Amino acid sequence: MTKQETWAHINATESITELLFSLWERWQDEKDYEDIQDYLQVIQKSLPNAYKITKRPFGIAVKCTDGNNILFFISMLSLN
Repeated sequence: MTKQETWAHINATESITELLFSLWERWQDEKDYEDIQDYLQVIQKSLPNAYKITKRPFGIAVKCTDGNNILFFISMLSLN
């Protein structure tokens, strides 16, 4: 998917944004003992072109076919 198609997919699929926020909340409780890569594997089931996950800030990198990549971060500011 291109960058535009990927953003449209994320925005149109409420379950993806809900999943990302849910995993962020879970990560806040489990970051001391869970492997962050396990979270990426869960995300890739809904967003297969996600290729990287970061702990601080919690976020994902998504590869797009047009050469553009998306960095999607979740923070407390996102929740307000």
